[in-house]
Amino acid sequence: MLAHTQPVSELTHFSNTSISLILQIGIFMVFVMVGTYAFAKFKQNKFPLKAKNKPSQLSILETYALGNRQYLLVVAYNQQKFLLNVHPHGTQYLCTLNNTYDKKQHVHE
Repeated sequence: MLAHTQPVSELTHFSNTSISLILQIGIFMVFVMVGTYAFAKFKQNKFPLKAKNKPSQLSILETYALGNRQYLLVVAYNQQKFLLNVHPHGTQYLCTLNNTYDKKQHVHE
């Protein structure tokens, strides 16, 4: 009779331990999911680094496709204009543009 009652108590002890372990793993997984979500939202709000009430000083004014994934860009930053060449291997600064550009004076090559 005594031998019969010991396995039943061990089975009950095992069940309580396994339920406790499953509960602990579940709580841990909830913390991991909440932490991952919070980190993703934090990172999303911090990139790009820009003040919400402050207007952006950087803007793309014009683009011109050259073909084969190459573009010319006129970019304005802080009251200055720059001509950039964008290609598959990177971006290249070409020159600073002045504000007195007139389309009538432009010569096509």
